Amino acid sequence: MSRREVREQVFKLLFRAEFYEEGELPEQLQLFFEELDQTENKDTIYIREKVEQILARLHEIDSMVNGVAQGWKTSRMGKVDLTLIRLAVYEIRKRSQPGWQSTRQWSLQRVMGRTAPLPL
Repeated sequence: MSRREVREQVFKLLFRAEFYEEGELPEQLQLFFEELDQTENKDTIYIREKVEQILARLHEIDSMVNGVAQGWKTSRMGKVDLTLIRLAVYEIRKRSQPGWQSTRQWSLQRVMGRTAPLPL
């Protein structure tokens, strides 16, 4: 998979996780990778690890977003927007080149059909 495809799969899995209980995540991961027809390779391992890292920091990420979002709380945001914001915040915090993530986040936003600016 290309980097863009890997990022799209991370986005899709993060989005999917929003609708399930935490205990159902292992089963959802398994179903997700079965749908992709992917066995355990470096891409699926990377996707799984990244999603698990983001979900482990979800409370921290949401607190940061709630702290700067004007007139919005994460509980009121659309699920696509919220997933994009969470992914972008995680990548910005994790990497040392914030401009790269910002560009990638907007690119992913266009792919997912979002044309209006995110509520941040």
